[in-house]
Amino acid sequence: MGNLWFRMLARRSRRATWTIVGLALCAMYLTGTISLVGGLHETTAGIAGTFQQGPIVAYDGDHLLTSRISSSAIDAKGLDCAKVSLTDVRVSPGSSGFFVTTYAAYASDPYDILQLPDANISKGSVIIGKRLSDRFSEIGVNLFVGSVLRLTCPTGSAQVSVEAIYVSSALIPPDWMLISGEDFKSLDAGSVDRCSFVVLEQGDEPGRAALESIGLKTQNSMAVINFFEKGIFQIEQALWGLIAITSVIVGLLVYSTLSIEVGMRKPDIRLLKKMGAGPGRVAGLFAGRGLYFALCGAAIGVAAGCLAANMLISMAAARGLTTMIIPKADLFSVAVPFVIILFAGLVGAAIPSISAAREPMGGGAE
Repeated sequence: MGNLWFRMLARRSRRATWTIVGLALCAMYLTGTISLVGGLHETTAGIAGTFQQGPIVAYDGDHLLTSRISSSAIDAKGLDCAKVSLTDVRVSPGSSGFFVTTYAAYASDPYDILQLPDANISKGSVIIGKRLSDRFSEIGVNLFVGSVLRLTCPTGSAQVSVEAIYVSSALIPPDWMLISGEDFKSLDAGSVDRCSFVVLEQGDEPGRAALESIGLKTQNSMAVINFFEKGIFQIEQALWGLIAITSVIVGLLVYSTLSIEVGMRKPDIRLLKKMGAGPGRVAGLFAGRGLYFALCGAAIGVAAGCLAANMLISMAAARGLTTMIIPKADLFSVAVPFVIILFAGLVGAAIPSISAAREPMGGGAE
């Protein structure tokens, strides 16, 4: 009976293989989605930590990257403010073929509103954020003081070396890099006498009114962060709904596969019962098979999900899209999909297992 028991548990079919593939796809989807949402959380938390003082940000147009403000018009207002020029760049270490996309910023901050890192930024030197350095580490490139970087964008290029690596700054996220005004002009010749946004001290309402009088939009920096956090909350709400749908799909996959197997293996089930196997043991056989499907699918899918999330971000960077999201492959993003697939698989296996346990020994009732 032991050999028959083992053969029934280990028997493979094309249907079983496709079931495992289906479960793996479900696990991959859950893992990738959860890790990306976790990366969004971490990125937003990092940026939120740099906007603790809630200063006033003024810009022109729809968003900071396309905003172009006349520096002379700002100077004419006589405001105590910081001016920041911003552009997206592709950063390559030396002659390496690797690169990441990020934002390069030049800041004029005579009143220390931005609380910039204490470093000497001159032509040919930059300081980079710790998270930007970590992003290079993710692709196997370690940056350090003195590393040579090639900055390129559609309107120009520059070669610089790393002067320092900052962990955090009051208003400059650690995913960015700070460059000199000369290097910024090499990247964006149209930036002469232009800046991307202006920053006022928190509570500087007269300054806000002066900037709004020349047609600029103003917003407290914390309001920007709250907008992002609200968006992530909405994504999370949708995520739990998708998790529920995926769980139902997993349960149905296991249920349909085992139901077919129970129907096909009735002679084996009757033989096992005639040899002394009780209903509990027969039910355990099919529950174990459902667990086997779920374990294989979860293990393959979780690994593939982590890989797919990182590939998605890498492909976005390769196509020149600026993204600062690093998928977060932690215990939560791995364990949650694994547990969900196992639990849903066992629930799906319950009805076929009970049906097998109630199968009579012969043609009539037991």
